[in-house]
Amino acid sequence: MEVDPQKKPTHQAHPQDPRPNNLDPNQFKMVNEPHKFFVVGKVIKVFYIANAGGPFPDRESVRGKDFTTVALGEIAHHSIRRFVIVKKWSDEWYCYGLPITTYGGRGTTKPGVNQSVHAIIHTGTTPPSRLQGEGKMNKDPLQMIEISPDEKLDSNSRLNLRKHHVIEYNWKVKEIGNISSRSLPKLMAYWRASRENTK
Repeated sequence: MEVDPQKKPTHQAHPQDPRPNNLDPNQFKMVNEPHKFFVVGKVIKVFYIANAGGPFPDRESVRGKDFTTVALGEIAHHSIRRFVIVKKWSDEWYCYGLPITTYGGRGTTKPGVNQSVHAIIHTGTTPPSRLQGEGKMNKDPLQMIEISPDEKLDSNSRLNLRKHHVIEYNWKVKEIGNISSRSLPKLMAYWRASRENTK
């Protein structure tokens, strides 16, 4: 079936999806003074939408709460994601953020993940232990100071120190914490080294 490119895509919540159809406006907001808000070391949440990639065996294989069919029959993946800001400019309206993920609870043991460009990121004073099989992840853990108890990180959270994403200043975001003053110099050193060592 051909898709009309001029027809706006529609999306309804998955029947078993307990989440609301809309972002909570009391939590996710556009920032009035983005150049003051988006600073190095801040940790944010955003509703992130990306090409789902593929190939997929069939449409049924990607039916679910985190996938939507959009224009031209393509599939988008969307989820709430966390990012640590590592680069900003005074004359631009975007910054760079490094993604936080648990890789489905597997940490960097997930096949295909480069352990050497990841670090544990944690809340609380004591970092969690590495998972069995994470011996090549040799960076020191990085501490996030959460702004509320609701923003504590999963013990399997990992920070990808190489794969930065563009964060636009007109996105709706939620602040969840900041990298601690002790961990911030390590974070920046790790990020710079990961960018330089691309071979």
